[in-house]
Amino acid sequence: MSKSRHRFCGFIRRYRIMKKSSEEWLQELYPEYEVLDPDGWDRTHGQEAFDMSWNELITKDEFNRRFCMSTVGPSYKVRFKNKNDVIGL
Repeated sequence: MSKSRHRFCGFIRRYRIMKKSSEEWLQELYPEYEVLDPDGWDRTHGQEAFDMSWNELITKDEFNRRFCMSTVGPSYKVRFKNKNDVIGL
C-alpha cells in the first residue's frame, strides 16, 4: 500500500471514530448554549423521530450544520467557579 493511500485510510478511520450524539457535541462545543427550537433535527414524525435524530451518532460537521439551522440561546444554568462566585445566569 502506498504511503499516501495509507495516510488516507488512517484519516478515514479517525474520522469515523469522531461521531458522537448531539448532546455530546453540544456539551463539548457549546456548553453555554441550549437548543430552543431544533429545526436542524428531524421532527417530522413527532417526539420519537426527534429523539432518534438527536441520539444518532453524527460528525462534528453535521452537528454544526444542524446547530446553525436551529434556534439557540444561552443556557440558563447557573455555574459556579467556586462557591462564592456566580458566572452567568
